[in-house]
Amino acid sequence: MSLESNLKKCLELVEHAQIPAICWLRDCNDLGMMINVTEAYRSQERQNALYKIGRRGIKGERPVTWSLRSKHTSREAMDIDIIGKKTTYEDIEIIGRQYGIYRPEDLVKLGDLRHFQCEKAKMPVRTMNASLRRAQRLAKASPEPRRGRILDRIKSVDS
Repeated sequence: MSLESNLKKCLELVEHAQIPAICWLRDCNDLGMMINVTEAYRSQERQNALYKIGRRGIKGERPVTWSLRSKHTSREAMDIDIIGKKTTYEDIEIIGRQYGIYRPEDLVKLGDLRHFQCEKAKMPVRTMNASLRRAQRLAKASPEPRRGRILDRIKSVDS
């Protein structure tokens, strides 16, 4: 998956989590931790279908979901895959925690290593101005109409 695809997935999250999630992905990328966001928002219909598959998975694959209620349906979670073997989910979580993005211990214990929650997402004060400047540069380089949406979000964070 491309960086642009990952960024689009971040824009599916609740508004307060979008810029922290983008900064998290940027930081991981800058550190050579290549990740792919496989899913952010999930409709309740999709959640219901995944729940029917349940713990058994499809054809022996890993479990899909354990609940009808999901942070994905409220736009507060992302599932990711690691690209390459040098990075671990723990490495990625360390970077995410500075933005309030984390993996719930109960899901890690169940084997769901890929699920990261964003309901507590925030920008660290020390990096907010630098992140906003970087986001502005990215927005200016983006094609319309995306540019306007990104700049609107930056203005709402900046004020």
